Formats: sequence, structure tokens, C-alpha cells
Amino acid sequence: AAAASSSSASSSYTTSSYYGSSSSSGYSTGGYYGSSSSYGSGATAPRELKRVIANFAPQFTGYSQHDAQELLAFLLDGLHEDLNRIRKKPAVEIPSGDGTNDAEVARLAWERHCMRNDSFVQDLFSGQFRSELVCPQTGRKSVTFDPYNCVSLQLPQVTDAKLELVVHPADHARAPHKLSLMMPKACTFADVRKRVEERLGIPAANMVLADMYGTRFYSFYKDHSRVWTTSSCRTYSEVHVFETPLPAPSPFEPSLSSYSSNKYGSGSESSSIFVTDAAPAGGPAAAGGE
Repeated sequence: AAAASSSSASSSYTTSSYYGSSSSSGYSTGGYYGSSSSYGSGATAPRELKRVIANFAPQFTGYSQHDAQELLAFLLDGLHEDLNRIRKKPAVEIPSGDGTNDAEVARLAWERHCMRNDSFVQDLFSGQFRSELVCPQTGRKSVTFDPYNCVSLQLPQVTDAKLELVVHPADHARAPHKLSLMMPKACTFADVRKRVEERLGIPAANMVLADMYGTRFYSFYKDHSRVWTTSSCRTYSEVHVFETPLPAPSPFEPSLSSYSSNKYGSGSESSSIFVTDAAPAGGPAAAGGE
């Protein structure tokens, strides 16, 4: 392809561009839409390569996003088939083993693969996958070796996210303090209770997890609810953990009057939760404080 678009000179090797001119000294390459530059000092956009590939694989036509690994696999397969030195491919049988003679089975499988495939692409990129199947009824193994030219590897996924907590001790003489935890993205608020218990020694039953708006209670988290509803790795800002002297009901649902006064209250400087042995009249065994 380069020879078709190049002109020879006595002292240099040059290539001409489609819409530009090439230099006459030194080794140079031309761009498709501009003048050529000296070797190593410029870059060429592979527009023509993309156009040619799209002629044979219409899925790569246009400017939409495509999978890079899929394009690489198609390109390597196409180059291998076009440059395969074996024109008449014999029929071969894929050997298999029982796991006790892997080296021999792999060698035989590769020899038979090379009887049908021989190109520089195979020399540079090909290898073998070991595949093992086990019958659940008889326990019999079948091991085969399959050729490949691309290996797909999964990128590491972030499975944990940072959770910020504000812990309010039951002892009012102790000031609230912040606690940061790394929690799995699929965790629930029950998991948060257990982790706080491990870190601070507060019994999980003696906790109320709440969402605060300023100094007012906005809502109370249920144990079965997930902390993160999406897989995006974002910090959950300030879940408030209130320690109670006695075990708190689960789920924690204060009476309507108490909940309303906390949610839309006057905005005191601190918020507290009181749990008593006896349920107040007309309400559950929990009452919201100021």
C-alpha cells in the first residue's frame, strides 16, 4: 500500500499524502489532510483505516462509541485470515484429555491448530486457553485447549464507599463525634449498626439511625433499607446514630405529634432521643425529645 502511493528518489524515501505534499529529503510520512512531517514528529489520524474496516464490518460505521476490544479482535481475525499461509485447510479433530496429561493434549491441540492456521498474527498473538468440564453425575473430566488471540480482563471494581456518621452518646456529658466507615455498596442500615457496634461497643439494639435537617429529625432509617440505592461511589453525608439507654423499637417510629415537633420544631441547639420502659399514652414505646 505504501509502495502504491510513494515515489522513489536517489537519496530519500518519501510517501505522498492524499491532500498534502511530502518532503523530498529524509524519511517522512504524509497525513491524510495535511502536509507531511518528519518521522517521529507528527501523528496520523487513522480515518482511512476506519473507513476500510467499516466496509467489511458495518457495525463500525459512523461516529458512535464502539468496544475497543471488539474492534481489535475483528482486526486481528481479518489480518490472520488474509495472511494465512495455509490455503487448503484440512479437517482435524480437537483432542481432549482427562486432566492427567495436559502437556500432551496441549501440544497435540496446538499442532492441529497450526495445520489450519499459519500467519504472523498467530505467531505474535496466539495462545491457548485450558477449558475443563466436569460431569456432576459421574465426576468425569473433559479438558480441552482452545486457541485465542485476545484476552479480556475485568477492570477492578470499587465495592466499598465511605459512610460518614455522627454518633450521639447517651451520656449528655459527652459531645457528639464523627465516625467514618468504609462499607460495601450493597450494605443495609442493619449492617451499619453491626459495624458501629464493633467499632464503639454500643449494642446494635441501643441505636437509632436518623436523617437530620439542621437540628430537626427528618426521617428514621429502617434496618432493611439499603444505604446506597445505586452503584455510584459517593459519600453518604452524615447519618446520625443516637445511642439509647434502653433497646429501641425496630423499626423506630415515634408518634405523629412527637415526629412532627422534631421535624418542624423550633430548632434547638441539640437533639436527643429518649426511650422509656412504658409507652406514652397514644404512642409507641419511644418518644422524640427536643
